[in-house]
Amino acid sequence: MVKPNVKNYLNCYLYLQDIYQFSKHSTPDFSYQSWCYSLDVKSKSYLRFAILGKRKISPELCSKLAKWLSLEGTDSEYFLLLVEYSQSTSDEIKKTLSQKMLQHIRLDQSQIKVNIEKLTTSEPLFIQIRDLLSFSDCKHTAQSLSRLFNKTETEIQTALDFLQDKKWIQKNNDQTWMATNQSIKIEDDQGNSIIQAFHENSLKEALQHLKTNDLERKFRCLHLALSESEFTEFHQKVSDYMTQLFNEFSTSQTSIGKKLFQINYNISPRTQFIDAE
Repeated sequence: MVKPNVKNYLNCYLYLQDIYQFSKHSTPDFSYQSWCYSLDVKSKSYLRFAILGKRKISPELCSKLAKWLSLEGTDSEYFLLLVEYSQSTSDEIKKTLSQKMLQHIRLDQSQIKVNIEKLTTSEPLFIQIRDLLSFSDCKHTAQSLSRLFNKTETEIQTALDFLQDKKWIQKNNDQTWMATNQSIKIEDDQGNSIIQAFHENSLKEALQHLKTNDLERKFRCLHLALSESEFTEFHQKVSDYMTQLFNEFSTSQTSIGKKLFQINYNISPRTQFIDAE
């Protein structure tokens, strides 16, 4: 039995009922009672009625379910939209929510998932060029890309050759270039040397922009005391929110009159674990 894919559903109750059946099949002693324990929900009857659609799923329960389901990124946001959509009685709100849900589905359909072993480059420029070429409203040649990125044509051509070899971009008959898919999702492996080098190079690029026009670059610093579990929770929330922002601001698929921006997120400790004196 295959685990249900949340993006195949337009009704949260049907999805959750299928999740229950899947969990029951995978773990025979799974029950609403054991589910309550896992979710830290006190009332078994409330959980059961909520899953069956006879009670409203509260925001608190919705959040607990999303965490229990181990939904991340766009799947997590889709689930939250799905619950709101299923419980709304307003046609106008349902229409707005359905459009947002459709954006997530379309993004998945047009996205290449890249195995980390196939990345083989730590150059941010390569990915920046690929992402710029994904916009459909403007065609670019090697010469125009050289001007936009302020790089030599040799540097640009090296990037184009790499991207074409990966089949991430293709050359048109008029000598312009375009991306083969709207987006790529590179496998997340924080310990991989190529990924680490990519982020190191991204930070070096960011340093070069520290003294540029402050209307076009922003930075911020926070200090938080976090336990291991709080660190994990904080990172997940930031990651989910960045995905939400990406979906919100990438829907127009237009680039004319805009600049390509890169947002870097880093979090790391500055002390050892703090003990009581």
